[in-house]
Amino acid sequence: MHRRQGLAFIALLAVSQVLSFWPPFHRIKMGADGNEGSPGLRGLSSPETSDQTDVSGAPTEFYYADVARDASSASALAKRKSSSKDDTGSGASSGGPYDGRSYQGEATTYDSKWSIGNCLLSNWPQPKGLGPVAIAQNLWDSSRMCGACVSITSSFGTYLGIVTDQSDVKPNSLDLGPDVWSQVSNHQKSSALPITWHIVPCNFTSPIQFYNARGTNPYWTAIQVAVPSARDSGDGDSSEWIELVRQSNANRFSPPKGKGGLGTSADLRVTCNDGKQFITKGVNLIDSSKPTAASGNC
Repeated sequence: MHRRQGLAFIALLAVSQVLSFWPPFHRIKMGADGNEGSPGLRGLSSPETSDQTDVSGAPTEFYYADVARDASSASALAKRKSSSKDDTGSGASSGGPYDGRSYQGEATTYDSKWSIGNCLLSNWPQPKGLGPVAIAQNLWDSSRMCGACVSITSSFGTYLGIVTDQSDVKPNSLDLGPDVWSQVSNHQKSSALPITWHIVPCNFTSPIQFYNARGTNPYWTAIQVAVPSARDSGDGDSSEWIELVRQSNANRFSPPKGKGGLGTSADLRVTCNDGKQFITKGVNLIDSSKPTAASGNC
């Protein structure tokens, strides 16, 4: 059992009428012409879900969140250029675990449940076959690893898990939930088990979902997204979009300092790690009672 660190909320914030975003292989942007409307994670190939679980609600890929203010409420801010600088703290959106490299470390175990952990994934149903994993702090990357699916290999075989937390384990190591540990260790008691692991695609087929943080309003935007990675979209239309800044202590994205909230709605653009983009029109930024499905998936 290892100490859990400060809470992290997988979300994304946007200017004008948007909320926050979640972690490492994609980026989201909101359109300046965002209409009023309503609001993910990355992993392995089409995992089955339990009877109560819908893959669409599970973390599947990392991404950056960019948002443009609704022209009707804040046209001036909507047209400001978004900064190309990454203000998300430690860890770049490229390299490290995100480029597919493998890590050698140790596996330990802790009594973790899907509903707890710094990634705060309690609103997203746990996909069947993907137990919770806490990643070493040196690779936490300001919560960008939340929702990443990992392939873990030990002397007993290769198994899958999904990052839900960070841990003070040794560098490059993983602290596994009971189910994953049972597989990786072949039902051994807790000990430091040598492992090799790397990030793999979850390949969930259902659309990404946007979920507003509780208490959001026109002046405070915070959107949780079922997808974990971040990457600069490189889109030249920078005057139409505002890049959201990741809050390392909350696993969500917010407008740059001084921008304030984004209003009641906005368009969200997601750029996947492979360059694929899709825009979800009129995402509601203040209703936290239910998620809104995105127009696509990565």
